[in-house]
Amino acid sequence: MKNLSDRGYQVSQIVFFWIISLAFLVFTPIIVLFSLGYTFDGEANTFIKTGVISMETQPGKAQIYVDGNKLPDTTPYLLRGVLPKAQSIVFEKKGYFTYKTLVTVKPGMVTDINVALVPDSEIYEQKSLPFDLYAYFTTKSIMEEKLICLTDKGIILCDSKFAVEKVITPQVMPEVTARSIKHMIYSGDKLILWNDKQIWVSSVEEENQADVTVISKVYETENNIKHVFLGLKKRYLMIQDDKEVKAIDIKNYSILYPIAKLETNDGEIYYDEDSDELYLYERDVQSSERTLKIKNLGTNFYAKLQELTYERDQNKKNP
Repeated sequence: MKNLSDRGYQVSQIVFFWIISLAFLVFTPIIVLFSLGYTFDGEANTFIKTGVISMETQPGKAQIYVDGNKLPDTTPYLLRGVLPKAQSIVFEKKGYFTYKTLVTVKPGMVTDINVALVPDSEIYEQKSLPFDLYAYFTTKSIMEEKLICLTDKGIILCDSKFAVEKVITPQVMPEVTARSIKHMIYSGDKLILWNDKQIWVSSVEEENQADVTVISKVYETENNIKHVFLGLKKRYLMIQDDKEVKAIDIKNYSILYPIAKLETNDGEIYYDEDSDELYLYERDVQSSERTLKIKNLGTNFYAKLQELTYERDQNKKNP
């Protein structure tokens, strides 16, 4: 009986050893991945490296909305485990103008947002303010923040205290349209504005040329514009229009190229400008599981552009 008892004890030790070893082999890589900033997407059955958004406002205690979702706490706030893609950020505080911006979260990196909210009453009490303000967006230059103001005098570049620095265009957007603008990109010589259905672009000229600068509608859809960004060395305006991803030549807005098509309307995209890779994150139609696809836009995209350009030129010659 003693031998049987000893043997049973040895067997249980061996079983216990292998269970511990198996658990170590299974969970150690998972723990390492989480420690490196990855998160597991159960629907896609894959690990995705996430980013962090650091948010701070002056004054603090502003309500935060990320892609339309209200966060449980107010500023200052550190949001971890953010998927690498464009994120819409909105700060709201009673007595202050609502602040809206669009940031691109990169894998393994911290995106800092530090904003000085503007008291709404103070703006209208300043009798020296030379325009009626419809909406404004904040953009960061090398040294300081600038304000892109949509006004009854056109689109104006101001400093952080609304002192006029330059008229980007004297062309006035209707107030209803101006207030519908959700996001903007201010990139060197281009200003890009969009709402759910339309995209406008204006060239940012030297101050003495501002009187000839206009803002042009370059895209309109009956669907829903989800993402807009500059890609491929900022030579193309990339658009996610519901399930379709398209590119507009920044030098010729009449030229529109198809890039990719998602299977479902709830698909999301992320573009890595360093590698020219487009990440398509969508739900599989048959399995209903989320999948991650990577499409390299570099060499393949330029080859496709040449092919499409040739076809377009041939169609012009032989209508």
